[in-house]
Amino acid sequence: MNIIEKIDLKAEEKGKTAVTIWQFIKYNGVSMVATVVQLLLVNFLPALFVGVNKPLPSFLSKIFSEETLGVGNSNWGYVLPYFISMVVGNTITYMMNKKTTFNVDAPKWCFHVYLFVLIIMICVCTWVQGVIVNFFAKTGNAFLIKYDRTLSTMLSGGVMLAVMFPLQKFVLFKK
Repeated sequence: MNIIEKIDLKAEEKGKTAVTIWQFIKYNGVSMVATVVQLLLVNFLPALFVGVNKPLPSFLSKIFSEETLGVGNSNWGYVLPYFISMVVGNTITYMMNKKTTFNVDAPKWCFHVYLFVLIIMICVCTWVQGVIVNFFAKTGNAFLIKYDRTLSTMLSGGVMLAVMFPLQKFVLFKK
């Protein structure tokens, strides 16, 4: 029995609140691993999409406007790196949390629900990231501008956490 399993048992002995707190701690630990992957991708993928200036479809361009994201950022080359990095990072989080944090074998429909909510959350978080990056650019602060993608990804992660942990704990992986 490894240390995680021992702590799982101790938490179960203390009751539901202790189990939830321990799951939240494990969830965040798993999320940190996925965040490293996400941050690597969000910082390296833009180089692959440098020449991709194709405009977004009209329904997306209203949400991801240059007014909100900054001049030159309402295109696929700007949005795709955030989107791809979040899909990869959060899919890793789902798979790891299913086995490590919640110790369940969820049916396939759970992953489909997760993906549906994830796509909505990615749109929201990509928009939040764009707003933050645009705000940092307007400050003129060299540090904020240099690390805008990393900082905005980390800040929008709080929005993701607020939705995805309860979804997994109380809906998808409920025992």
